[in-house]
Amino acid sequence: MKQQAAFKHLLHHFRATKGIVKQTFSVNSTSLYEGDNHAYELALARCVGALDCLYWQAMGNGLVNLGKGIRRYTHKLKAHVQVDYL
Repeated sequence: MKQQAAFKHLLHHFRATKGIVKQTFSVNSTSLYEGDNHAYELALARCVGALDCLYWQAMGNGLVNLGKGIRRYTHKLKAHVQVDYL
């Protein structure tokens, strides 16, 4: 029962972070970052950091499949964004 609660909790945070990433890429929010590329990169770096933290929490709780999904999403995000320091 304890592991199921941890899975639901981590899955909730993973989905919320994915929503923030989608919002960062959306057409409406690009005007927020227009002319300020640093703020855009900072928002993405924050999301990547949160996803990395969720990955290690999932692996620490024995949720290997969730961890693999988070890592796969993070790698695809890094490949799509192509920011050097991510």
